[in-house]
Amino acid sequence: MSSLGEILGHGGEGTVYAVKGNHEIACKIWNQEVTKDAEAAHKIELMLQNPVMSGSVAWPKKLVHYDNGTPAGFTMPRYSAEYRDLFTWMNPAARRQNNVQCGINELLRMTANLARAIGAIHRAGHIVGDINEKNAVANAKGRVILVDCDSMQIRDPKSGKDFLCKRGRPEYTPPELQDTRYDHRLRTEDYDRFGLAVLAHKLLLNGLHPYQSVSVSGNTQAEKIQQHLFPFNETVRQEGSYKPAKHHLEAWRTTPYAIRELFHRAFDPDWTARYPRPTPQEWTSVIARELGLPSDTFQDSPTTSLAASAHLPTPNEPAPPCPECKGETQAKPTKNNSAGYFWSCRKFPDCRGSVDAARPDTPDCPTCGSAMAIRQARKGPKAGSTFWGCRKYPECHGTREIS
Repeated sequence: MSSLGEILGHGGEGTVYAVKGNHEIACKIWNQEVTKDAEAAHKIELMLQNPVMSGSVAWPKKLVHYDNGTPAGFTMPRYSAEYRDLFTWMNPAARRQNNVQCGINELLRMTANLARAIGAIHRAGHIVGDINEKNAVANAKGRVILVDCDSMQIRDPKSGKDFLCKRGRPEYTPPELQDTRYDHRLRTEDYDRFGLAVLAHKLLLNGLHPYQSVSVSGNTQAEKIQQHLFPFNETVRQEGSYKPAKHHLEAWRTTPYAIRELFHRAFDPDWTARYPRPTPQEWTSVIARELGLPSDTFQDSPTTSLAASAHLPTPNEPAPPCPECKGETQAKPTKNNSAGYFWSCRKFPDCRGSVDAARPDTPDCPTCGSAMAIRQARKGPKAGSTFWGCRKYPECHGTREIS
């Protein structure tokens, strides 16, 4: 234990330390309650034998022991200081307090990459279980890493035995499992889908919980979940007892319809009775389309680069036609222009037509001189109209009218 450095954080099951002389590894030392649990070390050994192959998951790397041979915890990948927990990114006040910034594109990528990471866990046969804003971290480019992996529900592929997730939070628990003991409950992918949708709603709607409403009853979020009181359900809204606050309604109206539909499928009893809750793969596909990207952009594969997706068009930026065949184009990342991407013909390699995203006919920002992009006003007297907006928004608010 002499190699342990400064404390990096605390969790429900232990304390995370830096490792002296190695900035790529961290070490989690369990508290006494977990150390006494004979299954804890067995669970980590099982995770080491069956690793989740994804850079979006801080999977255990090695079991560590005290000098007397008693299991003490495990080592895992260490993420850099640019990563913050999801609460920081979903809450505008927390972003200001921590002096970090991100726009809606980054929050969309963050949501898609969160779904991507959860999908990787499911493909390995496991369940995240304790989904909440503290068990994942992200950076300003939208990359996400799941942490606290030792608390997940892990399945032994040989015996089929499940090592349960013993923790959870009511505000991320679906209606059918409210008022149940987490340490006795075998969870399913559907459980995680509800928690993912709650996090997605909070990330994309300024930290607002999907069941947050103006009501006279004083019910807790857990009670509203259990009673299916989703404020955007037509019946709930018509009764008037549980209605969304004005700022919640405004955020909802500016959310793309395809994403609102996913929220309805996750929370609205009229929809959940007919449709399954959206899967992680559905979230990644829908968000990719909203960003004007191929539907498999956020799928885990050796050729997908999270870093490459840091500079991409806004959801409202129309794709130009291919200059060669007049067909459709799609955005692809590049380091060869100031925009960070270019428009490539969807028929590539049969057609090699392309358009530079920072093309000569794009005006310069009157405020900072950067290239501009076509935006669409979401509210106000000009809602629905298009205009030139600075690509550095929200850092720069420069605009021009489209002549």
